[in-house]
Order: sequence, then structure tokens, then C-alpha cells
Amino acid sequence: MACGYHATMPVMAAATDSDTPVLVDLDTALGLFFPAGLSPAARARAAEIAGSTAVDLAGLRRVLGHLNRLAEPSPASIRFSQQDLVATPVSGLLLLVDGADGSVSHLIRQDHVYEPHLAAVFAHYCQPGTTFVDIGANIGYYSVLGARLAGGGGRVIAIEPNTENCRLLLLSAAINYVSTIEVLPVGLDRRRGWSCFSTALGTNGRLTEASLADSTSFIVPTFTLDELVTDPVDLIHAGAKSASFNSRSSDGISAVRAGVTSDGTSISVGLPQQRVAAGTMIAA
Repeated sequence: MACGYHATMPVMAAATDSDTPVLVDLDTALGLFFPAGLSPAARARAAEIAGSTAVDLAGLRRVLGHLNRLAEPSPASIRFSQQDLVATPVSGLLLLVDGADGSVSHLIRQDHVYEPHLAAVFAHYCQPGTTFVDIGANIGYYSVLGARLAGGGGRVIAIEPNTENCRLLLLSAAINYVSTIEVLPVGLDRRRGWSCFSTALGTNGRLTEASLADSTSFIVPTFTLDELVTDPVDLIHAGAKSASFNSRSSDGISAVRAGVTSDGTSISVGLPQQRVAAGTMIAA
């Protein structure tokens, strides 16, 4: 499929001075963002993250990034800006992560490693020239790492329906000078169409069966994997609880036969039509 975005150059902008942040009462802000209210546990977590009874826009983003939006739905969100980006070294890369994210970005910033139980297995399979599909790419750790390992002769197709994650992925691809990543901001299903998408904790999220009248989700286009990738594929990574997967999407994957790795364990399967499950790697 010809559509997609390719990162080819750095796009970092110089920091600029800003005016004094405007502070808003935390309870007032939470009332606007969560009109149905928060559970006591979520309200306590929000106060802990805010660290004050008043927050500015950046502080409110941090609160939102540490609440599970599937459990605590909200019709509103705040997109990240330059000041939210944190350049973080991990696995020989420099990733731009979201400083307000309470999930993937937080783990990378805290540990400077990510999923070490899978990273070694991934590096074993992702060789120079590999064609790699990253399903539920999130902020792009495996996509950028895969592009680095596969080199200029390789190809990475990153499938991620959360466009904010796609922005982070493209920014990280640019500062790592990798130009072989094709970013597809879509989801996977058994047929072409659409699905509702809802954010969860931080950069995590999922395709859902939400009502079209539900203001806490938005529509994303969906395709089968065979529609998106027509060339031979060497390696597939499907993130745990992958944001890109509809529960029915595995019927659209028909061209991979190989070993499956899950939690670092390699299993030879050799099936002509291998179904992909969340949390696995498949290497041809």
C-alpha cells in the first residue's frame, strides 16, 4: 500500500521563552475533563501527580497521562507540545518520549531499557535487510530499533492508530536519522472499515466497541494486514494489548510462517497461515 509517512530529517525546534503559566484549580479542571466524576482512587492519584491544588496546562497533562482513560473516560485531551518532549537514551537510540506519559515513556525514562526480555530476541531476528511489521507501535521503540538493526536495506512498517504516538515515533525516527520507517496511522481488523479507538493509560489505548455517540472515543480507519503489506515479511511484532488490534483482526494475517517468540521464548511453528496474538513476535 502506497500511503504512509516517512521520517527523513531532524525536526526538533529550539526552545522558546513562554509567559508565566496560568494556574487553574485542580478540582475545577478535573470537573471539566471528567464530567461524570472520578473514582476516589483516581481522584487521589490525580492529587498525587499534581502535587498541588492548582495546575497549569503541563501539570494537567501529567495528571491525564497517569489516569487510565478506559476506566476514567473523558471527552477531552491535551496534545503534547515541544516542552513535553524528553530526549531519552535507550538501547543505543535516542527516543523522544512524552514527559507526561505514565506508561511506556515513563518506563523508558526511568530504566533506560524497555522490555529486555524481548529486546534480545528481537535483535536476534531483526537482521540487516529485514522487512519488519510493528503492530501497535506505540511511541516507536521497536520501530526505530528495528530500522537501526535492519539498516538501509531493510523496511519497517509501523501500524499505530493513536496519532499522538505517531508524532512521537516520527520525531524519534528523525533524530536517529532512520528513513526506512513507514508509519500507518490505522488499526487492523478482519476487513477494511473503521473502529472506535479509546486511549487508556498514557500512550496506551485500544480499539473498542464503543457507541458512536460516545464522546470518549474517536474513529480510526481499519484494514487487514494483507491489504497494508503485500510484500514478503520477515518479522512481525504485536505489542501486548496492541492498540492496533481489533479482537477479530487475526483473520487478516495470512502470509507469515516461522518461529513465535513470546516473553523471550522461541517456538517453531512452521504454519502456512500463522495467526498473530498480542504479545508475540513472529519471525519468518
